[in-house]
Amino acid sequence: MESLGEQVWDVLISGTGLQQSLLALALSRSGKRVLHVDKNDYYGGSDAGLSLQEAGEWVRVVNKGNFTSRISMRCAYCDLGAFRSPFSEASVTTPLQDESASLGQTSKLSFSRAYTLALSPALIYADSSLILRTLISSQIYRQLEFLAVGTWWLYKPTRSSEQRASLQRVPNGREDVFNDKSIDRRTKRALMRFLKLLVAYNSDDDIWVDHAVQPFTEFLTEQFELPAELHESLLALTLTPNSTKNVPVCVAIPRIAIHLRSIGTFGPGFGAVVAKWGGNAEIAQVACRAGAVGGGVYVLGRGISAICPSLDSVGDGPSKSLHEVELEGGEKVKARVVVGSTHDLPQHGTQAADNHITVVKSISIISSPLSSLFPVTAEGAPAPAVAVVVFPGGSIKAPTSALEIHDGPLPPVNILVHNSDTGECPRGQCILYATTTLKSPAGALYISNAISALLTSLPSSQIADSDSKTYPRPNTPSSSAPTPQILYTLSYTQHGILPSSLTSFSTPDAMDGSYPSSPLFSFPLPSLELALRNNCVEEVEKVWDGIMHSLGVESGGRFCEFTERDGGGMNEAGDEANDEDESYR
Repeated sequence: MESLGEQVWDVLISGTGLQQSLLALALSRSGKRVLHVDKNDYYGGSDAGLSLQEAGEWVRVVNKGNFTSRISMRCAYCDLGAFRSPFSEASVTTPLQDESASLGQTSKLSFSRAYTLALSPALIYADSSLILRTLISSQIYRQLEFLAVGTWWLYKPTRSSEQRASLQRVPNGREDVFNDKSIDRRTKRALMRFLKLLVAYNSDDDIWVDHAVQPFTEFLTEQFELPAELHESLLALTLTPNSTKNVPVCVAIPRIAIHLRSIGTFGPGFGAVVAKWGGNAEIAQVACRAGAVGGGVYVLGRGISAICPSLDSVGDGPSKSLHEVELEGGEKVKARVVVGSTHDLPQHGTQAADNHITVVKSISIISSPLSSLFPVTAEGAPAPAVAVVVFPGGSIKAPTSALEIHDGPLPPVNILVHNSDTGECPRGQCILYATTTLKSPAGALYISNAISALLTSLPSSQIADSDSKTYPRPNTPSSSAPTPQILYTLSYTQHGILPSSLTSFSTPDAMDGSYPSSPLFSFPLPSLELALRNNCVEEVEKVWDGIMHSLGVESGGRFCEFTERDGGGMNEAGDEANDEDESYR
């Protein structure tokens, strides 16, 4: 078999995160020679889905600083540091594994591969470009199974010792508002007028432009006379990591608008979906499979250790010179175009980080399915596999250390609850993906308090709904089911941006005139939003356009628009890929 270094690669992609994998998908019908490498032994990068055993090894690597110390980066034309990992401060706790016998608990962790823990879980709205312009147009949606995201819940803390904390159902659209008996007629008319404007949202409309930087809660009061008790429900739909007082109109409005416009697109009662078997991790792996079917070569466990310019030239087009790339282990390859992310490529100096944020996350396996969080949202709607629980800032007790170091209002804790239908845990259990911007270690304690508040609110006999309906609890006093317990928690800090933006070093003057003519494209740190935004795909398309131009392709077709292959399309191609290369997964 020909070695990697014996041929010239048109495109070398480093990292198998979602964006790199979508790029591989876009290139899969180009006829170009593509080499796709990853320093990890698994697919997905920061979007990976890990088994329990893989998660334990991942924690060891993150805490060892493996991404920042194992390789001394070298490059003839870049100001390099070392690999930067988007993760830090990782830990695993299994509170019940040693205590289950004494506590009388029958629930316990299953075998390692019964779980898929998604490091960067995110919802996909039906109206987003990832769905409409990539997964459907490229045909790979046929290899994916999508599951509905159901109810948004808002945590309502107790106001007296005689009350219990509860979860209030957030109205999911105009129909829910119309049927909500707890909202008076005057407020309902104002809210319906606001929602009607959102459905027809255009970012250039004067009402949004004139108030773009105004605090959203202030905007709701002044422009629509909406009472404060509705502000938190509307903010919950944004899934913003910021405190209520720090969310401007320009952030809140587009997020609520896409939520409303997506409802009913693929069926009644829901507007967002997740991919089964690990969410974005599964999408990335299916996209890589399409790249393999198109002739791409995949190598795991071998990242890039150095990039140097070459004096050689080859082929036609704007990019004739080559990158000489050294992979881990010392093998050198040549490529006309190199693409990666800021933590998969040698660093290019210090970039502006105005939109950089750090979040604390936890992934908790719960001993109960928490079935009452997943009511069917409308007649004819599918059974949801995901629920969203939002804890507004200040609704739960914050650690004393947080109050000492945090300046300003406390941020919310957002929790995505995945049941076993997602394929991420065994039946009878569920997974809580919790996120907050409160810095660690206070952030981890803050999340722990939120999860405890959620679980202790469940044994009550009913859950409050905004229209006074109630839903039976799986763990009522009359139920034989045990009180929900935390079986396992993976905690970590993740570094990223909000929102995502493209960083491209494809122009000759991008490095003060010292950059070679062969282009190098770098995706930014990952977006830490809990719903994928359109710019995720827009960034990939910009890089794809740049690659096509660099390789002298006059017309590379339309981005990710594929026709079916003869004899069955992408599904059969995907199956063929697995038959030809059993080591792919």
